[in-house]
Amino acid sequence: RYMVRFLSGIRDILLPSSVYSDHASKRNSRVKNTIHIGDHDFPIAPSLMVNLLTGEILNNLAKLSRWAPTIDTNTDPVKDLIEGKSIFEGLIDPMESACTEARRLLFILLADAKSSPFLHHLQHLKNIDPNKCIEQAGLFLPQLGMTLHSMMIGQGYNFPMRMFLNRCLNTTPELVPHFFKTLQLKDPKPNYRTISSLSFIEGILREAPALNHRTHLGKIFSAGEARDTISTRWALSSIIPPCVTKLILAKVVQSPSALLVSSGLKLLATILRRTRECTLTWAVTSVPGNNGACNELFQEVLHHLPDVPLLLSIPSRFDPYKSTDCDASSNANAIVMIHLCETIQFIVNLDPVSVMNIKFDWVKFLPIESTPSSAIDGTTMLGFHNVEPLLQHRILQTLLVVSKLCNVSFSNKMLPSVLTLLVSTDILDVYSIA
Repeated sequence: RYMVRFLSGIRDILLPSSVYSDHASKRNSRVKNTIHIGDHDFPIAPSLMVNLLTGEILNNLAKLSRWAPTIDTNTDPVKDLIEGKSIFEGLIDPMESACTEARRLLFILLADAKSSPFLHHLQHLKNIDPNKCIEQAGLFLPQLGMTLHSMMIGQGYNFPMRMFLNRCLNTTPELVPHFFKTLQLKDPKPNYRTISSLSFIEGILREAPALNHRTHLGKIFSAGEARDTISTRWALSSIIPPCVTKLILAKVVQSPSALLVSSGLKLLATILRRTRECTLTWAVTSVPGNNGACNELFQEVLHHLPDVPLLLSIPSRFDPYKSTDCDASSNANAIVMIHLCETIQFIVNLDPVSVMNIKFDWVKFLPIESTPSSAIDGTTMLGFHNVEPLLQHRILQTLLVVSKLCNVSFSNKMLPSVLTLLVSTDILDVYSIA
């Protein structure tokens, strides 16, 4: 009970007193010798508060918060806390109360830019002395990233914690690479653990904020470089987590499991999409030297991904036109091909040379037979118009993008295949692309 009172007292100091209705909280939130910063009163300077809370104190708060009851509501826990609402009214067990208070305190420290001394101090340094910000932010941002990861492990990736994670990363984009460093992806195997890990990482990459002008890349995180020069190393650390390596991804796409391969391809597409978002942002800013940095970033990203020839070997193993009466393999193969087409299109848009220099018969993306046929072993070869319309659109869109590249020519089998599609399809989009 004393721990609960102590933690709630710290929370009362950080949050403005106006959000609480009881007089005790208002009285506790106003202490002597406070320093007024912005709209809030801090008992000491934020820099000193940062020094007091970093280290073992923050680690112990993270450990304690992992034992708090799981949040199973559809509301925003941080917003409810700031507004004075409680989603755990009536907790009787003192241990649960202490763990809940520790978690509520971490909600403030990690996600509330107005009340957190960490985030307030970071913003202050960015405005006053960018070079000093590099040094001092490096002292607590890595620990904040580890604390955030510890909370996600303890509480799970449910809807409230997803909102909390998104709020943390969008409030402090500089935290993204430090949080990425805490992610783990071990030797991939076709099991639930690997697939859930790939989906978890892909979801984080998809929802994490893209690098933009708010991160002040050229001014803050490029020490020793010219003003407004993009740091490729920093950009890469904010796009690809260190645990996602070329070797692991290569093993994933070579797996015989369609579910594992589709999860890996979905992750690849998300990585390439984040790369494109970063480069588009840099192009809008029109900062001198961005073109060279963008090209360098393209190459660095591709060096972390499986080679294109390895990706193009997937259709031979997951033929979307092959089906049997006893299973749904064609549906699984279709999902693999949909994600593969998306990945190939991103690669062509980012680095056309990597595709132009490859000798590959792109007609392999189309069925061997124009009409359905049956084999002796019970296998049915579907016609192009028999597969899902989304797959038809993705395949033709990919072939269209590739056809616009220089030095890329299709075999003489492509023309009759496309003419057959024009005659057989009744889907307007498919007809237009063909």
